[in-house]
Amino acid sequence: MDDPSDDPSTSHADMWRDSRQDSQQDRRELAKFGYLEQLQRSMGWFSSFAISFSLISITTGILANFGHGLRAFGPAVIFSWILAVFGQFLVALIVAELVTRFPISGYGYQWSSRILSPHVGFFVGWFLLLQFLIGFPAVCGALATYLRDDVGLPAEYQTLTTLGVVTAITLIHLVGIRVVSFINDAGVMAEILGCIAIAIGFLIIWFLHGSTSASILLDRTSYPSGEPATLMGFASSLLLGAWCITGFEGAADLAEETKQPRATIPWAVIHSELSSGIGGLVMLIAFMLSIDNLASAQAEENPLFSMFQSKLSPGIMRIVMLVIYISILACGVASMAAATRLLFAMARDNMLPASTFLARIDPKTHSPRESILLVWLAACVVVPWLEKVSTLAEVATVAAYLGYAGIVVSGLVASRPSLATSPGRSGSSVPSKAGSSSPGRSGLEPSFSLGRWRWIVGSAALTWLAFAMFALTLSGQANGFLTAKATGICVGIGLILYLVWIRPRLVSGQAGPPIRSLEE
Repeated sequence: MDDPSDDPSTSHADMWRDSRQDSQQDRRELAKFGYLEQLQRSMGWFSSFAISFSLISITTGILANFGHGLRAFGPAVIFSWILAVFGQFLVALIVAELVTRFPISGYGYQWSSRILSPHVGFFVGWFLLLQFLIGFPAVCGALATYLRDDVGLPAEYQTLTTLGVVTAITLIHLVGIRVVSFINDAGVMAEILGCIAIAIGFLIIWFLHGSTSASILLDRTSYPSGEPATLMGFASSLLLGAWCITGFEGAADLAEETKQPRATIPWAVIHSELSSGIGGLVMLIAFMLSIDNLASAQAEENPLFSMFQSKLSPGIMRIVMLVIYISILACGVASMAAATRLLFAMARDNMLPASTFLARIDPKTHSPRESILLVWLAACVVVPWLEKVSTLAEVATVAAYLGYAGIVVSGLVASRPSLATSPGRSGSSVPSKAGSSSPGRSGLEPSFSLGRWRWIVGSAALTWLAFAMFALTLSGQANGFLTAKATGICVGIGLILYLVWIRPRLVSGQAGPPIRSLEE
């Protein structure tokens, strides 16, 4: 369909009237799920795409874990990346379908609560929340590391620099979603153009002056043994892609701040995952071909930074570092946006301790101020532990994948009319008509549907998630299965919250998504 703004016969008054009608339609859609519109709808398609693209942030993911992947499986880590991209694409398809039926902030928590049970929904929301609460400070730590290395500060300043990055991003969010969207949009444009330029530049340098054979892409030498990597090395190498290719669902979490979310968000999710996966693969190939000495590169603490210094002139190096800073900053901004909106969505349904406090909306900025401050505080608590960056990334990834598993199961159950229910605040279930022609009680046909492929895609996605979680926990054998232990602690904390606070509220009908539409 053509954009009406391209039609000379379309007046500004007509365009304004259409925009107002779309806004009213969005409010009515939200009311059908039992909520008043509190957040500000200011995001279009590109901003929606930008949130997901920034959360994936191939620049951040590759820069933070390139050395880890290279040491674990050598240059052949690109095949781990390809596997992760394909597996996550299957998950993205399920997310894209569900958001057309339930375009509400809180995404996986909302979907699993309404389709399965609010008891299940709490744990899905808890796992997805852990993904951001742990991942956000890790992103800030990555930015602080490059800042510190670039400026030449000693390692003692790492914690202080990271806290400064966390606080700066928090202040951006306190200003409001419009500023967040502007910074994130600009960051994504810089990252897309910068990644293309960096990848092409390194490929040109390799083609003209490189001495490395393309066969290096098949080399799976591990460090420090110098021998071909075993299954354990491959399992560990999955972290590079498995951690990086997450966050594509972020656009769904900001559904209540997006215009026409049913039409906008599904394709934002899919396009962000595909563009990130392909773009990241090209970057990885370019970097691997630029390795002059594999053993030396694997021994480096930050091999990419050393590669940049050796291959690029000082002027080009400054431009590359600027792109890196902007990209990681945008990823941090998007991470906090996703975390705070999920916190707000769960608190709005009384599904967290101090829910009344966390569900408040600043009347001036229309942003969840208290949720923003809580994420800032949680990040500050995690920052001192950032020396274990790879372990934190693994824990965040396993938590995210547990949440993804709940989303995929919800997508499969929602395809069966007899089981498609919309649990409400009473703790019971009522028909949601999600299996009929009116998805999610909205009365609108979904803008994206897998149709008969749903069960094939969902089953394959669950297989991938199970394999990835097993591999990531298996890779922790060298450090005493620290990832599995840390993940177990996080699950235990969630179980305590559920038993002490959430379950009694659900049983008494004081928590969970509303049963009735505000229009009923």
